Amino acid sequence: MTNIQKQRKATESSLTNNVRNKATEKVTESNNKATDKVSKLQKQRTYEMSDMEVTKKHSNNVRNNEVTDKATKLQKQKTYEMSNNVVKDKETDSVTKRLQTAIYKNLYKTILKQVTKALGNTTTSNVELDAYGFKHIKNYLGTFSKDTQPTTKPGDSYIYNDMNRGSIGRHWIAVYHNPTDNKKYTYDSYNRNLPGNDLGNGIPDQRYNQSNCGQRGMTALLMVQKYGVDALDNV
Repeated sequence: MTNIQKQRKATESSLTNNVRNKATEKVTESNNKATDKVSKLQKQRTYEMSDMEVTKKHSNNVRNNEVTDKATKLQKQKTYEMSNNVVKDKETDSVTKRLQTAIYKNLYKTILKQVTKALGNTTTSNVELDAYGFKHIKNYLGTFSKDTQPTTKPGDSYIYNDMNRGSIGRHWIAVYHNPTDNKKYTYDSYNRNLPGNDLGNGIPDQRYNQSNCGQRGMTALLMVQKYGVDALDNV
């Protein structure tokens, strides 16, 4: 091979290598650009997904806050309404209690006036009380001394004197055997603490300069027989 041929072959080889290198560079550059584009697209997609997630969380938080606020408002409204109802109920109960007290006080005064009209407004004997009691009170057993009080059954009533048999009478006290709870109740117009369940509100109905304890005892028996033992709590 001549020198000229060798030189031509070397030149051709060099050109081929240059072309191959440039082609490789272009492919590499194209691949790099493609890789960069894919990377950018992935970043963009990741950003968009992250943004969507943030937006979704924010939307959920807003919705949850709205639900919580609504529930809180409803709870406050309910509490307010319940509070108002309690106040109204207390006011209603108070008004009802005052009205009930006024009604029973008037009933007591009315019945006492009727009994007083029949028996007078002074000291009464056992004969006078029995005549009135047997006529106007169902299951009335009569008058007794402190030591001769009778055995009773539900619905029975009687009046006894706080002195024993053979002594001069001093003060009449009424007794009622309540059928509702099967208990015996005593009514003392002086409202003293006597054995048993006292009838009345703890305030004396009779002053010590008055002598109409028998009439008041009859009135108490008429009241509880018609309106119940609680009626005298309002007198």
